[in-house]
Amino acid sequence: MFDAQAREDVDAAIARCYYAHGIPFNVVKPQFQEMLYAINNAPKGYVPPKYERLRTSLRDKERSRIDSQLNALRNEWPTYGVSIISNGWSNVKNQSLINKMVVSGGKAMFVNGYDCSESEHTSQNIADILLKAIDHKIIVHNSSL
Repeated sequence: MFDAQAREDVDAAIARCYYAHGIPFNVVKPQFQEMLYAINNAPKGYVPPKYERLRTSLRDKERSRIDSQLNALRNEWPTYGVSIISNGWSNVKNQSLINKMVVSGGKAMFVNGYDCSESEHTSQNIADILLKAIDHKIIVHNSSL
């Protein structure tokens, strides 16, 4: 069974780290739980990666893993079809942004973001942005045939 005081001490150390570094509370997601589980089950004497490894080789490996998952999703597009969706919002600098996403087979994928601060917010301008995503999809699809 868990020692209640030991649990409080661990929780306090985690909280201190969040507060000291200004880490947003929404970071406590499944990946956070996965990380803690991995640390808890790590070999005795495990030392976490340093700054340099996190920003180079580990980031590159994660990028490759994500790209592989996205390619698997892209390969399903001819089977399930594709819907292009968007949402608009303003960031903390009050820039108007539009995110373009693709939905296929019940799975969504971020395509890119577009800063539309300098353009008028008309249906025609938004349609032009979305049409570029369609053109890109057609070009990518045709080049793979």
